[in-house]
Amino acid sequence: MKFKRWARKMSALHEPIWRKAGIFEAVNASTYKIHKNTDLVLGVAEKWSPDTKTFVFSWGEATITLEDVMLRKEDYGEAKERMADD
Repeated sequence: MKFKRWARKMSALHEPIWRKAGIFEAVNASTYKIHKNTDLVLGVAEKWSPDTKTFVFSWGEATITLEDVMLRKEDYGEAKERMADD
């Protein structure tokens, strides 16, 4: 809880700098509680192929790239901003 308060306080002071540095969303996201879904994680883990370093599904292989992570982060930031505006 101390980190969450600290992050809020620092965010209020340093938001423009953090945005320019590209860390604003990451710092804010680090204060959220993440609910784990063990069944989902285990279900996806069962599809992992260590030989090909991909997930093997019935429709084909798939993997997660750094670009995918970056795009999801941007989607998350935009969604959060929309929720704040509502």
